[in-house]
Amino acid sequence: MVVVGEFGQGTALLTSAPPGRRERVVALSIAAASVLTLVLAAPFARVQLPEIKAFVPAYQAALLVTDLITAALLYGLFARARSVALLVLASGYLFDALMIVPHTLTFPGVFTATGLLGAGAQSTSWLYYFWHGGFVAFLLGYIVLSMRAPVGVRNSGRAVLASVLATAAIVVAITGLTTRGHDWLPVIMQGTDYTLGIKKGISPFICIVTLVAIAMLWPRRNRSVLDLWLLVVLCAWICDVMLSAVLGAHRFDLGFYAGRAFGLLASSVLLVMLLISARNELDEKMHDLEISNQERRRSEAYLAEAQSLTRTGSWAWDPRTNKMLHCSEEVFRIYRLQPREGLPSFEMLLQRIHPDDRDRIRESTVESVRQKIERLLEFRIVLPDGTLKYIESIRRPVLDGGGNVVEVIGTSIDVTERKRAEEQKERLHKLEAELAHVNRISVLGELAASLAHEIRQPITAAVLNARACLRWLAHDPPDLEEARAAAMSFEEDAIRAGEVMTRVRRFYKLEKDTPAQRELVDLNGSIRQIAALLRNEAAQYSIAIRVVLANNIPQIVADRVQIQQVLMNLLLNAIEATKDTAGELKTAAEITVESQLSAGGEVSIVVRDTGKGLPEHADRIFDPFFTTKPQGTGMGLAISRSLVESYGGRLWASANLGSGATFHFTLPISVTKGAEPSHQ
Repeated sequence: MVVVGEFGQGTALLTSAPPGRRERVVALSIAAASVLTLVLAAPFARVQLPEIKAFVPAYQAALLVTDLITAALLYGLFARARSVALLVLASGYLFDALMIVPHTLTFPGVFTATGLLGAGAQSTSWLYYFWHGGFVAFLLGYIVLSMRAPVGVRNSGRAVLASVLATAAIVVAITGLTTRGHDWLPVIMQGTDYTLGIKKGISPFICIVTLVAIAMLWPRRNRSVLDLWLLVVLCAWICDVMLSAVLGAHRFDLGFYAGRAFGLLASSVLLVMLLISARNELDEKMHDLEISNQERRRSEAYLAEAQSLTRTGSWAWDPRTNKMLHCSEEVFRIYRLQPREGLPSFEMLLQRIHPDDRDRIRESTVESVRQKIERLLEFRIVLPDGTLKYIESIRRPVLDGGGNVVEVIGTSIDVTERKRAEEQKERLHKLEAELAHVNRISVLGELAASLAHEIRQPITAAVLNARACLRWLAHDPPDLEEARAAAMSFEEDAIRAGEVMTRVRRFYKLEKDTPAQRELVDLNGSIRQIAALLRNEAAQYSIAIRVVLANNIPQIVADRVQIQQVLMNLLLNAIEATKDTAGELKTAAEITVESQLSAGGEVSIVVRDTGKGLPEHADRIFDPFFTTKPQGTGMGLAISRSLVESYGGRLWASANLGSGATFHFTLPISVTKGAEPSHQ
């Protein structure tokens, strides 16, 4: 991630991302300023300045802290990138920091006149050369390794430990060589004059090696941000060596002080860049975290709003401690609890449950935890003001790796309005049924009154004519002509009463003398026609009508309209029975119509539904005026059975093994055209 202004990368990109233009300008400016300072200070490098007693320990302490922090950051960068080159670079900065310790302890005048650790006159100078030359050697190792294919390290922790131990061992070995082995080393120091080191080529050699490192790093095409700032470090480092050990000749001259300033620059420049990069990466992570928190808060707000709209609260309970772990805002609203009082206890929620439901819910919850199964529970709660609510709750145990229940998560849905609507709907259904029953009785009363009115007149006339006939016969002698006339009138009145009944029977299409439109009827075609006619009606309730027809069904002689009347009545009844349960079925609601040819010479038609099944008094469904529908007349199945039986067939019903019912009717195929059907 590149920060604003193209200055400072995230630490993860220091070793791979190319530097930005601004970074190159800043680095070049520092390097140029260092070279310019070197040129300006060179003529005055051997000018002797006053000795500042606190300068060396203060300067060395600053270097020690700076290099240790830099080494720690580089080790952290290595732990992420697993690059051997970074491991070597981190070891170099650790070496730089550790070499400061013996150099400070052996420096004459800091702690004792001749230094500690048994140091001799040459110890401090040799430690300086080993220190500055060794650091450049580590940087050369980094440069060479970074030019090759990356070599990864599997265990970064062990690699860091090995690096620290190896670096410390090298520092201890150099310290022992320059103190205990002081006499084995060539003389490079005479009093405070170290020009012998220049004459013997030690300090010029360190400068040459540093220039080689710069020359290897400068022309690299794929130079990274880290490589750019290491160039600045090497530039400051060579200025340090030039002023301190080449151009300068004595301790505490201008070259001595100026060289230390460049040493501090070389030590701190990479640390500054690492800290800037770490800060940028931290800012970026904080920005991402803030965005993530905003999204989380937005999601929580949406969830809370959704729970409020659906009146669904969520909660979590630890059955091991019997403590609530979480309750959403909607749970507090449903149970009329105050969020400022904290999470309610599980017992408090149980106490809100209606006394008649409390023990059942407690036992069901414990059983759900014991059996580790999900439960759907319905119960009532009573609020402090006496308000009654209906709750629907789902409870699901959560298991750990060992299969133990660690918590129970659940939802509580306020279904009070739904329950009250269902109760209101049930009361309305009962009222409609009662009204329909009263209406049917009224209709029957009106029908009976109409029949009585129509039949009363001819019957009254017949009674009067019968009495008249008796009177004429009682005369002495009997008046036979008058008696015959009265008897003929009696016959006419009886015939007129029969015609009244005939009109009623013709209304229901049952009179045997009613002319019927006899023709060859294709039963399969009639089934398809009625199914197509009612398919849209069934689709309104998500009910499918499936037709399964046998191919060998012969045509029969019948009234097409009467056969279609039976089919339509059975299908309408099936739709009526299925539509109320269509949303409750786990499988799709369906009505099946089948035609079959039985071995007994009959055509069998089957209408099967997945509805609520046959009523309690199934043996009465074919009785006239018996109905289970609030708006029914109770005549449909009675008429259908009479029609089927008028052709010598049968109509009956049976319950399915699962849900629904099946209606069967058979028709004989021996009926010939022109023949009249038999009647019951």
